Amino acid sequence: MNDLSKQEYISEINRLNKIIDVLATRAEQGINSESSDFSLFQTTIALEEKVRKRTEELRDTQKKLVESEKMASLGRLVSGVAHELNTPIGICITSASLITEITEEVHTALSDNEITESQLIEYFSSVNETVDLIANNLSRSSTLISYFKQVSVGNSSEEIAKFNLKEILDDVNSIYINKFLSRNIIFSIECDENIELTSYPDALAKILSNLIAKSLDYAFDEESSGKIIIEVTQDDESIKLLYRDSGKGMSADVSSNIFEPFFTTNRSNGNTGLGMFILYNLITQQLNGDIQCTSELGKGTTFVLSLPNLNK
Repeated sequence: MNDLSKQEYISEINRLNKIIDVLATRAEQGINSESSDFSLFQTTIALEEKVRKRTEELRDTQKKLVESEKMASLGRLVSGVAHELNTPIGICITSASLITEITEEVHTALSDNEITESQLIEYFSSVNETVDLIANNLSRSSTLISYFKQVSVGNSSEEIAKFNLKEILDDVNSIYINKFLSRNIIFSIECDENIELTSYPDALAKILSNLIAKSLDYAFDEESSGKIIIEVTQDDESIKLLYRDSGKGMSADVSSNIFEPFFTTNRSNGNTGLGMFILYNLITQQLNGDIQCTSELGKGTTFVLSLPNLNK
């Protein structure tokens, strides 16, 4: 949803609110003036019809804007996949062509009995290096395709279940406790032991593990200490999970793009930039929730997850 569309949507909501205010004002006037009862009734009916029509139009507009944003997001994803796959596949094609070329040269030299032992050794060495290069880039391509498949959360076979949230948090803690100790990271959980959620427990555990892994990889240096805190509150229909680390934090430009596909500040080390995008999709699509990120350089990062109870 672009900024202009959002502004138009907000303007329409404000217009409806004004119409409702007019209805309320005229209703008050009608109470104090018996002679205007019939006129008030006619005006009320007309205004209610306008509100109904505008509400329907707004709903249709909202659906179109949501679909438009989904298509735009899909377009960015497909474009990113094509770009990311183009490099390793291009390297494989170039390397295969090189092997073909030098093999033809060696074959010709063998046919003419003009090849030396040193030339054969050089040939085998070149082939081995090139084959390793091809294998590495095919492996990278395979990894990218695997990430791409994870984006489609509809493929999950996990069933909705009712579970104790504190137990899930404790399970995740047990996975990382040795790393926390070795890195001098204090991990704190503030969650009532009786809070239960009806959702996808494995998906939630994966999300929390991803957030912790990101904190350990990016928020804290190897020698620095710090804190990771998870706070959970509950209302009648949903759960609010606040995840906060005391690490390096992020600039506004990085935090505003953190959920975009293929966005990464660590591409030189092989990061695909799909991890947080997959996490966002899991939360918004599979768990039907929401996630917001706030961060400031030198002041850590906070993620706020809103998770509703799902129907079985």
